Amino acid sequence: MDPMLPVAVVVLVVVFGLCLLNLLKRKKGPRRAVSRNPDDRPIWSAGGVPILTKRTLNQGVLVTGQTGSGKSSGVIHNLLRAIMRAGYGMCLIAAKPGDAKGYLRLASECGRDDTVVLDRSNQHRLALFDTLLRIDETPATLAALGQSGLEVISEVITKKQGHSGEDATFWAGSFQNHSRCMIGAHVMARVMPSPKALMRLQNSVPRGVKELNSTEFKESYCWRLLEMAKAKARGQWEEDFATYSDYLLSTLPRLSEKTRAVVEMMMSNTLSPLLTGVGADVLASTPTFDLGDLVSNNGILICDFPLAQFQQVGQAIGACVKYLVQLEIMRRKEGKPFVIVVDEAAQYLSAFDYEYVSISRSFSGPMVICLQGVEQLARGEDLTKADVLSGNLATKIACLPTHRTAAWLSSLVGKHRDYFVGGSVQSGGYEGPFDYGNSTATGSFNEQLTEIIRPEELYTLRTGGESKLVDALLIASGRPHEFVTFQQQG
Repeated sequence: MDPMLPVAVVVLVVVFGLCLLNLLKRKKGPRRAVSRNPDDRPIWSAGGVPILTKRTLNQGVLVTGQTGSGKSSGVIHNLLRAIMRAGYGMCLIAAKPGDAKGYLRLASECGRDDTVVLDRSNQHRLALFDTLLRIDETPATLAALGQSGLEVISEVITKKQGHSGEDATFWAGSFQNHSRCMIGAHVMARVMPSPKALMRLQNSVPRGVKELNSTEFKESYCWRLLEMAKAKARGQWEEDFATYSDYLLSTLPRLSEKTRAVVEMMMSNTLSPLLTGVGADVLASTPTFDLGDLVSNNGILICDFPLAQFQQVGQAIGACVKYLVQLEIMRRKEGKPFVIVVDEAAQYLSAFDYEYVSISRSFSGPMVICLQGVEQLARGEDLTKADVLSGNLATKIACLPTHRTAAWLSSLVGKHRDYFVGGSVQSGGYEGPFDYGNSTATGSFNEQLTEIIRPEELYTLRTGGESKLVDALLIASGRPHEFVTFQQQG
């Protein structure tokens, strides 16, 4: 018998044993730390697995899942129940017909009687500019706040219609200056701006320099507004007034016909959802409640303008309400978490949301953003926006994913070392049953980085139905990923 054969067998057994031990340790994973801090006590668990604490909720949540994945009935429903039972405030943007009724029923089951619903019944109303500008600040600051609000609406309802490259920067800057000066003129004159007032001012600005001295212009809304603003600005805000009046009386009349037409069209398109119909009723009339009080008292606000029924108007109202709530959260004193939950979030997100999620934990105002897939945030093949957003949303819950989302989730979980061993024993010439000849043994040991979760593994997640079970991948900061099963509701 070849003396090397037993040695080779021992080497192979040891190598296989080490690999098996490494695999078992990796599967067992680290033990979950137990904290005595009340902020670290679970407010939501599923199947014995803690999903969220007050602390992790404040760091934001991203929920993904394609249509029919059980995202709404399995994850979102259970999440909302946990938040309501905890007594936290909420703003719910209902994107689909019937969602608001489900939210109301859930609030009732949880004993919440502090719910306000914005819907087509017009029972409850807000006023966009009243809410935006109700703080005691300089006219320039208030004008910038109002301009930001219009910018949010413009971005949301014109996502697929905008310019690109340098053109986009030029037109965005032109629109910002136009809206800021028009709002600033109203604020300076102590006249609360409204969508109709802004359109009235835009339509009364001179079409050319020659009109400035005309009798008709001196009887116009623009002239009267600027005269009122001039009187109020004396001694304190004269430089700001000069900025607004120069734009309205000099810069705008001297723009080329094409440039002025585009800027004014952007303003008209932005304001159009709020000029007539349900948009004007809900966001441009006399308010029936104080949004600041609702946020400070941790109430529940439901915005019920489903996209299928209200389309662009529903988008504008949802984006406005979300932005106003974000401002009120940042203005309030410290309190319980006030959570903004946005289903079909890609239809309502603006550039401000990416800034807001990065600072929201400082104000206990987390966002729960629900999407079908991260490609809804992407431009072409670039998933940078999804990475920026997810980086500020510490907890990711993924139901049955789209193909691109599966690959993205796999990359978030990362890779690990896989070990591969091999070996063979080859005997020498054979001349009898006990003749091993000159046997040889060879062995190999390799390591390679492989995906911890392959994208195709995520396509087997259960989606409810007869089983009433919805599977999801949970990825949270500071803990290992795990698969969680939720009970489907409804």
